Amino acid sequence: MQKDDEQFDDIEYTDEENTSKSKIDKLKSQIEKLKEEKQEYLDGWQRAKADYANQEKAHSDKMANLTKNLQLSLIEDLFPVLDSFNSAMSNKQVWESVDQNWRVGIEYIHKELYNILSKYNVEEYGSDGDDYNENIHEAMKTEDPTDISKPGTIKVLQKGYKRGDQVIRPAKVIIYK
Repeated sequence: MQKDDEQFDDIEYTDEENTSKSKIDKLKSQIEKLKEEKQEYLDGWQRAKADYANQEKAHSDKMANLTKNLQLSLIEDLFPVLDSFNSAMSNKQVWESVDQNWRVGIEYIHKELYNILSKYNVEEYGSDGDDYNENIHEAMKTEDPTDISKPGTIKVLQKGYKRGDQVIRPAKVIIYK
């Protein structure tokens, strides 16, 4: 577009064309105003376009954050259900005495819940005998070590869950001092 604007700068008019110098100056002045106005509109349009792109990115980031928070909220709502399953299945003697068909069905449901967690990269953690780590364990109390446990290790009261390095729920533990 710049070439078109510059083409008027080199035009010279003669008196033969029935134009006066003042009329030519007036037209050149109008052309300059139009050039400035065009640049102002172009600058405004470019700013608006950049603002829109920034707003779209912010909206996309906000939606991704909202989705992540909703997922975590739903996942956290599953933890009490998993705790109930783990509690019911932890007493091996009672669990083995339950009707086998019923037990297999319950174990299948339990596995499906863990598959849902796996789909969202959530992992269960915490095993008896692990070393205590204040970043991922919540100490409920301390006890003297038993014959098979060593100081600084834990007994898990409630499993913990994490996604990657992010702890969603710390494991509740007893620390052997």
